[in-house]
Amino acid sequence: MTNASVSAQIDLHYQVHQPDGAQNAPLLVAIHGYAAHMEYMMREAKLIAPENFVIASLQGPNRFWRPASNGDYKIAFGWLNDFKPEESVELHQEFVLKVIDELSGQGI
Repeated sequence: MTNASVSAQIDLHYQVHQPDGAQNAPLLVAIHGYAAHMEYMMREAKLIAPENFVIASLQGPNRFWRPASNGDYKIAFGWLNDFKPEESVELHQEFVLKVIDELSGQGI
């Protein structure tokens, strides 16, 4: 038996907060912790970032269900996977760099 793999393209999601009139502003890249999401991290980043900062809140690519306090389940996100974690680290690093490149290319 031989192990094999194929490459696939996935969409990586993030939110951007750009203050009115902000051009060439400092950028804060906000990355949530385990079992969180980009909306939560954006809310937290806005509390600490100076008003003139652009914020990019990235969402981890690994989705899973976690128990909620009411007994239901909520979708949650993470950055690392136990299977071949080096691939998760590489994806994470590429994601951050692509977002920085994209936003700087837009003059943000």
